[in-house]
Amino acid sequence: MGLAGSQVELPLPYRLEKHNFSPQQCLGNFDYDERDKPIVLKDRDGHRIDKNLRRVNAAGWLIDRDDNIINHHGETQFCKEQLKDKGELPKLYNFEGKEYKIKSVIGQFERDKRTKEIILRYRAKKNKQTICDLQGRRTNAKGYLVDEKGNIVDKGGDLIWRSHELINDEPMKIFEFMEFSLNWIKGHLDHDVTQNP
Repeated sequence: MGLAGSQVELPLPYRLEKHNFSPQQCLGNFDYDERDKPIVLKDRDGHRIDKNLRRVNAAGWLIDRDDNIINHHGETQFCKEQLKDKGELPKLYNFEGKEYKIKSVIGQFERDKRTKEIILRYRAKKNKQTICDLQGRRTNAKGYLVDEKGNIVDKGGDLIWRSHELINDEPMKIFEFMEFSLNWIKGHLDHDVTQNP
């Protein structure tokens, strides 16, 4: 089984890295309403835009002229055919197969006017500095909501990714249209090497 719409099986690690993206670099710069929804603006031609006047779709993702999701650098991250209603990303999965939405695990941040990168805020708590978003929620350096142990959690506080499963504070991005096997991560440690296969 390969990637949906693909005629060639990508070798590892490329079949995982193909969709390893930073959601904070693909999301527009917005103010948020009381329901945690971005306030999307419109230009004079009726196109949706963010506060930096960049085109976004109805879900708030940066897009190019063909409605593909791009990052701050203009690089295509997802084709519009991969998107759900209103241009939203499909659900992702963790290693246990639990579904989650990427927006449920990222915080809200101000962005640098020049680079468009998130601006991290620090607060002192019990003689330690922690990173928090505009809502005061604990995050890691990549903008993901985390608990005290550094595990990624959703906005309800449910565990999504354990800290030891992250690479440079980023979780693996596993979508339903990808081929994935947990053995790629765990290896074959239960195999008895003294016996012939």
